[in-house]
Amino acid sequence: MRAKVNGVLNFLEEMSIAIFEDMADERILYRYFHTICSTTYKNIRPYVRADQEYMDEDYYCEIESLYKRWSKRRTNLRGL
Repeated sequence: MRAKVNGVLNFLEEMSIAIFEDMADERILYRYFHTICSTTYKNIRPYVRADQEYMDEDYYCEIESLYKRWSKRRTNLRGL
C-alpha cells in the first residue's frame, strides 16, 4: 500500500515541478488533473505531513504548492 501511495505522490510531485519549471502546459494539466490532485492531496495530507515531520519538511512540497495554487484558481473561477 505504501508503495502505491508513494507512486501517486511521486507522479503528482513530478507534474507539479514540471508546471513550476514551465516544462508542461498548466492549463491542460489543470483541465485533466485538478480534481484528482485536489482530492488526492486532501485525502493523503496526513500521510504527507507525517513524512515531512519524520523525514524532511521538503517532501512533496511542490504538490502542496500546486494544491494551494489550483484551489485559489478554482475559487476565482466560481466567482465569474
